[in-house]
Amino acid sequence: MNYSRGPEAAGTARQQFGRLVTATTLLLIRHAHTAATDVSLSGRALNVPLSPLGKEQLRDLCTVLYDVRIDAIYSSPLERARATAKAIAERQSLAVHVRDDLSEVDFGEWTGKTFAELEGTPEWRRYNRYRSTAQIPGGEHPATLAARATRALDDIQRVHPGHTVAVVSHAEVIRSAVLRCLRRSLDLYHEIEIPPASITEIAFTANGAQVMSVGRLSDTTAPLVWGLQGK
Repeated sequence: MNYSRGPEAAGTARQQFGRLVTATTLLLIRHAHTAATDVSLSGRALNVPLSPLGKEQLRDLCTVLYDVRIDAIYSSPLERARATAKAIAERQSLAVHVRDDLSEVDFGEWTGKTFAELEGTPEWRRYNRYRSTAQIPGGEHPATLAARATRALDDIQRVHPGHTVAVVSHAEVIRSAVLRCLRRSLDLYHEIEIPPASITEIAFTANGAQVMSVGRLSDTTAPLVWGLQGK
């Protein structure tokens, strides 16, 4: 699949009511807030449930998505993602399809450590300065993450041509996919903000894949590309 960003490709798909009727649209949703968010690296640790704030965010997210026609829902296997996907699926009367390749980064020896603990280590500083070539001690290489995220999304869009699909995953997975789609270096990760319970939209057309919006929250006042897509 040819990944790019360009209004000419998007324009050929944009039809009545602003809906990309000839596109396959993936709504990449980061799981809602947990107690570890912005505090520590959960990675693939088990028993990381949504926080009270996360449950509130999820209610708002489900309300925004209720009038959007979603044809399928996929999720990372981790609890926080599955809980987010389950709530959306129940409102849409859909089943959740779990894919291991949507899981969070394997942070290896960093899993469970707080950002304060990591801040002074040379490996962590390198990871945040040279993301594309950095090594996570005992963990997954950023380039490997980007490759699996891209393959997963390409596979999903091929299975659901012309449909809208929700994909619930994690910040780094979504961020890596967006950078790959834009053909930008993983070193520019800091330019892509993916807040909890946010939606990033990628449209797949015959001309390739276009990033339509990044990290949109349910309380945004700007119109969403898919906002008028009715059931």
